[in-house]
Amino acid sequence: MALLIEEQTQAQLQCLLISQKETLPEQVEDCEISEIRAIELLGVLSSQRMYLIRDFAEFARQTYSPEQFDRYYTNAQLSSQLYFQLETMAHQLGVEAVYPKGQKSVESRKPYHFYSVAYIALKMRQAGFNEAIVRKFANQYAVKYKKNIKLVGLVYNILIGVPIANGSVGDAKQIMQEQIQGIEYALQLDLSQ
Repeated sequence: MALLIEEQTQAQLQCLLISQKETLPEQVEDCEISEIRAIELLGVLSSQRMYLIRDFAEFARQTYSPEQFDRYYTNAQLSSQLYFQLETMAHQLGVEAVYPKGQKSVESRKPYHFYSVAYIALKMRQAGFNEAIVRKFANQYAVKYKKNIKLVGLVYNILIGVPIANGSVGDAKQIMQEQIQGIEYALQLDLSQ
């Protein structure tokens, strides 16, 4: 919630959205955003598909000043645009365009799976948890989410008559592998940035 009312968040999201660079890593560099800050922005705000942060609107309305509430909504809108821009880039340019450089075997065009888990792993590291604990627990909620959405996808596929292994059903193993990659990425980040 704090990210959504920061002026810096708005400026950085706007910069990412208008950057003329082709890939996300290049855009992050172009906007002079550190890797740690990029993980905060991408792991929380562009992960709205998982966490539905727009659903906090009533809390924000009751809690924030009118100025903060306006910024909250502007940043929620910008971050939604960013997420869909990332999915579009992944479809048009290939998935490597939306992941940090050096990530191997990523296939998902839905980068929130990687970034949301990388964010949690980063926050756990910053809180002082050791690597074993981070590896064990950083994707706990994401695994649960993926298992639940897989069940929804199965029902959906049956009802509309598409092959059962399509969509969120067929990509579960790959997504869980990419969640682990997100954890490993966060574990190698320099926390002094």
